[in-house]
Amino acid sequence: MSDSRERILARLRANRPIEVPTPTVYTKHLGWDREHCIASFVQRMQAVRGEVHRIAHDAWVDWLAGELPARGIHHLLAGNGDIGDRLASTLPASIRLSRYDHPIEQWKPALFNDIDAAITHARAGLAESGSIVLWPDANEPRLMSLAPPI
Repeated sequence: MSDSRERILARLRANRPIEVPTPTVYTKHLGWDREHCIASFVQRMQAVRGEVHRIAHDAWVDWLAGELPARGIHHLLAGNGDIGDRLASTLPASIRLSRYDHPIEQWKPALFNDIDAAITHARAGLAESGSIVLWPDANEPRLMSLAPPI
């Protein structure tokens, strides 16, 4: 094996990714209360034609089960985490649930041609800009938020 290759491999091994702790404070505090933050977020999302539905934490699956068929969504993609688990045990039979549980090469045509929508976690919502922070990982790859039309 060449010396160059050994040096490169040694540097790669020495610099493996480490888990970075989540900071407790990201920016200055604006002094907004919770309701002001929510109102600001909703206003900014609606300004770019985003929809915001305020739903109790324990009621979102039931709401989704009614909303998806009403919008003509019959095939939903979910990741391998708790969202997918909860949907698998709750959604009505009229909504087909696919899981992102095998390599994309095995089901790429279905992703691009058959799946109506995907659902993923969001790490945060930014009230000041109306942005949503997605945090893709092995259970919810980035492609889930890019490929299905919804």
